[in-house]
Amino acid sequence: IGEMPVQLQVKLLRVLERMSFKRVGGVKDITVSVRIVSATNQDLDRLVAAGGFREDLYYRLNVVSLVVPPLRDRTPDILPLANHFRDRFNTAFKKKFRSFSRAAEQMLIEYPWPGNVRELRNLMERTVLLERGEEVTPEHLQLGSGPRVRRDAQTLGAALDAILGAPELPSDGIEFEKLVEEIERQLILKAYHLSEENQSKTAEALNMKRDKLRYRMKQFGMKDEEPSSRVGHA
Repeated sequence: IGEMPVQLQVKLLRVLERMSFKRVGGVKDITVSVRIVSATNQDLDRLVAAGGFREDLYYRLNVVSLVVPPLRDRTPDILPLANHFRDRFNTAFKKKFRSFSRAAEQMLIEYPWPGNVRELRNLMERTVLLERGEEVTPEHLQLGSGPRVRRDAQTLGAALDAILGAPELPSDGIEFEKLVEEIERQLILKAYHLSEENQSKTAEALNMKRDKLRYRMKQFGMKDEEPSSRVGHA
């Protein structure tokens, strides 16, 4: 509500006072019965004093106020929320993460969470979607750093360069299938993120048929749902 332009504030106030409005181009008043639940991260008292928010609308809306502290000030909530989102995305992506390691829990607790609960939710969605295993470890978490996809690709590229640039193959041989699978997985991940997690665009970027892409993603444990059934972002 704190970003609402003053012109719209006037219209909203009028509706709340009269409990009626006219459609665009309409001539008849339409009576409504509504209850307004609004939210903001702005200091509305300061906005009112600066003229950026109407004082009459502020007092009209300010009947019951709930102040939600930032997540960094609610440390006891972090792990229960992380567990909730992990289990939620386990179901959505058919994964089997059951717990966090102690080191991972400590990372979650100590992180300042500038994006609050939404950032935690997105972290859990990304972790469950992209990682494998039953326990979430610090290596799985992307906190305050660049995309893991990029770091993994750099490591994979270095390993591949070392193999191809060496005069001989390693004495213990090469895990060919695993290496090729990881290259394919990283390419799909990169295209998937650059395509804003749109399967059709990802398939087009990789010159793959969408059915084949979905099969590969399911094979890698990345995604096993139609886009329409995916849990949306908060």
